[in-house]
Amino acid sequence: MALAVACDSAVERGEAALSRDDLLSAEREFRLALDEEPDDPAALYGLGWTFHQAGEEGPSRDAFA
Repeated sequence: MALAVACDSAVERGEAALSRDDLLSAEREFRLALDEEPDDPAALYGLGWTFHQAGEEGPSRDAFA
């Protein structure tokens, strides 16, 4: 029997959490991705959407900028 191992990136985990409306986990994962690569556009975009869904427009604009 073969084992399937998920090796998702922090961005992928953040996107999955965002799709489940798990905003705390999404923010954590996108921030982890940004710790590794501060200019990662996918992580910044995901963080922006996370803040947008939370109703935090200031931080959302900052992430998108």
